[in-house]
Amino acid sequence: MLQTMLIPQHGKDTVDAFHWVHDYIDELLGVPSQVVVGGISAGAQLAASLTLRQNIAPDALSRPKLAGQVLMIPALVHPDCYASIMEQMKEPSLSSYVQNAEAPMINKAALDKFTGLLKVQNPDPKDVRLNIGLATVEQLKNMPPSTLGICGLDPLRDEALFYGQKLVEAGSTDVHVFNGLPHGFRRFGDQLAESKRWDKVMEDGIKWALSKPEPSGKFEIKLE
Repeated sequence: MLQTMLIPQHGKDTVDAFHWVHDYIDELLGVPSQVVVGGISAGAQLAASLTLRQNIAPDALSRPKLAGQVLMIPALVHPDCYASIMEQMKEPSLSSYVQNAEAPMINKAALDKFTGLLKVQNPDPKDVRLNIGLATVEQLKNMPPSTLGICGLDPLRDEALFYGQKLVEAGSTDVHVFNGLPHGFRRFGDQLAESKRWDKVMEDGIKWALSKPEPSGKFEIKLE
């Protein structure tokens, strides 16, 4: 029962919220063609899943195409489906799962604990509701402009970087890395200078998406 209910429910809530926005777009003084989704950590996973779902099966979400997505420190691959990420590493010891296994804020053990709460038995790597980061380039074609914010000291670092690389092949993508900083560092506010940059990446990501940028085809990591 847990497996059949927990996996879809958070995704269903996201879809419901998406439809609600469009149902009340006039009251919200919004523009249907300018809806941008985004989130932080698990929220970024939900935003990424919604965007990918609409891209793969637009008829399932019969609303105007999303104008963009802003994904900050996203969780994009279930730990039990991480093998393909490790296979792309030149050396396993370079993996963020290894390098950041004991990182502050969220370490590998905490990540496994949180993911375990979903009660998913034998997750399917091809289930892109859960493994957005394992989507193929073909599935990502015609995606709306995407901004990614990634922390260098985060177990989730590599799955976001590899996803960003595929997104670049498929469309307009802007990748920002906060080098040496852990997952969720923004909660420390003005105590960390990079908090201002974090806010700017989010704000600029929305504006950039609405500007309808042309794909560059170049995977560039922005560090400042």
